[in-house]
Amino acid sequence: MSRLTRIAAVAVCLLVLFGCSSSDDSSSSSSETTASSGGGSAGGDFADELNSVCAEGKQAVDAAAGDLTSALDEVRAATSADEFQAAVADLQSAAEAAGTALTDFASSIEALDIPADAADAVDSYTQALQQQVDVAQQIADSDTTSVAAIDETLTSVQEDDGAARQALSQAADELGAGSCAPSTPNTASTGAGATTTTAAN
Repeated sequence: MSRLTRIAAVAVCLLVLFGCSSSDDSSSSSSETTASSGGGSAGGDFADELNSVCAEGKQAVDAAAGDLTSALDEVRAATSADEFQAAVADLQSAAEAAGTALTDFASSIEALDIPADAADAVDSYTQALQQQVDVAQQIADSDTTSVAAIDETLTSVQEDDGAARQALSQAADELGAGSCAPSTPNTASTGAGATTTTAAN
């Protein structure tokens, strides 16, 4: 796998809220099972409202992730310095849009009438969303003078991103909110057939 392809794969993992690691799949399955059986601390009307908000939040984040994937494809395909810089600008815009989608998602959850017994889990969930916002902002503000600089930023935020996704899984499981559970995104666009541009080196 080329260096730029590896960067693309990492960036998709970082900016897609609902995770890249296969370990998240078991958490998602657990949450969905709990939700379908009526378990978890989010019960009744609140559970329905929370699942609805999460479904809408996922849709908005997925849209931002789609723009990110397109920008990464542009970076991969760039054959000149001008094309690379234009693609970088698109990547930064996509990262900012992801941050906005995540912030709006958290605000929508906080606007719900949250039962006392679900408050701690909801707080953990929204704090994890804020961690994802911070990750997106770090990428948007990163040094993009070279592929190596982008790579360094992406590597530096992986730990924070992983911790956030784990917290999202745990909170969704505790709430029994299947729609809030992390799932695996499609990262096929970051395949090994990518072209590495010399303009970015």
